[in-house]
Amino acid sequence: MDELAADLIQRGLETRVLGRRVVYYECIVSTNDAARQLADAGEAEGTLVIADEQSAGRGRLGRTWVAPARSSLLMSFILRPDLPPTHARATRDDGSRAGRV
Repeated sequence: MDELAADLIQRGLETRVLGRRVVYYECIVSTNDAARQLADAGEAEGTLVIADEQSAGRGRLGRTWVAPARSSLLMSFILRPDLPPTHARATRDDGSRAGRV
């Protein structure tokens, strides 16, 4: 598969929450920014935001994350965990570590 295809990704998933809806962008500033905007507009938990190219994403510790077209797997999920705010940072940090290969 040369290009990301949201419908193929959705059909291939057998999950209850994550990726039940996939929002695809050919080029985006940041998948995190798009996910936040969608979440603020009421998008469902588990929505997956994917892109072929990202021009100004942010990694851990505020590092810039630039990815030319088709060079990386660029994605963000909308999650709405039932956690107190004091636990949210630890969860985010664990998720970013789990994503590293």
